[in-house]
Amino acid sequence: MRLLLIIPFMAACWGTGQTCVMDRLTYSGSANGQVLVKILYTNAQGIAGQSIVARPNVQLATFRDPPGIISGGGECWGGAPRQETADAVAWIDASARLPSGCNGVPFDECAPQASDPQGRGTFAIRDGEQNYLDIAIKDP
Repeated sequence: MRLLLIIPFMAACWGTGQTCVMDRLTYSGSANGQVLVKILYTNAQGIAGQSIVARPNVQLATFRDPPGIISGGGECWGGAPRQETADAVAWIDASARLPSGCNGVPFDECAPQASDPQGRGTFAIRDGEQNYLDIAIKDP
């Protein structure tokens, strides 16, 4: 299952009892380009899902809502608890080598080059809650 999200902000699922995952990226360098966040979800049975979220530039990828305003973003699902872990990598496609959102590129091949600013993290996903993937993107 491949879920490709190109829309920068989606409606959040605050208060719905669903499991929601949203990335929160930071970057203090000067590179620009599309920002990709690739997430592989795993549980005791193996791969539970995967997604690629794309934003057209660093400014949109690192935008923070003013206090008290929630624009949302991310992905949500309902159903039985899945007890998952999310392995995430976020990077700036500084050389513009990948098509928008890795469209048409196999999931495994949509990946940063060593020269791309990037960050990684592994996160426990709490079922029925809003989860945040806090990733600091750093220059190589």
